[in-house]
Amino acid sequence: MGSSKLTDKFDLNSLEQTKKQLLDIQLWATTQRTDDHQLYNVIDGLCRVAHMYNMVITQYVRDQGEISTADPQDYIDGKLSTPYAIYKRETDKSESLY
Repeated sequence: MGSSKLTDKFDLNSLEQTKKQLLDIQLWATTQRTDDHQLYNVIDGLCRVAHMYNMVITQYVRDQGEISTADPQDYIDGKLSTPYAIYKRETDKSESLY
């Protein structure tokens, strides 16, 4: 198997559709008002992380290898910290039950 360029693997129309779907899910998650608010915080954070990856790939494909987003890794790390903290807290609780 030969290697391929990122531009061979992604197209702008599909990336735009993914962006729209992620934003729709994120909007839905942030407007839910139920007892399971933590779950929606996790969904929101993960959508934001996925959206940043999508933006970086879109920029790379559209701009022939250039990425204009300043610090995507810092953004991803920051947005992933809340879902991961919730995950850790919940798994720690369930482990303490046994």
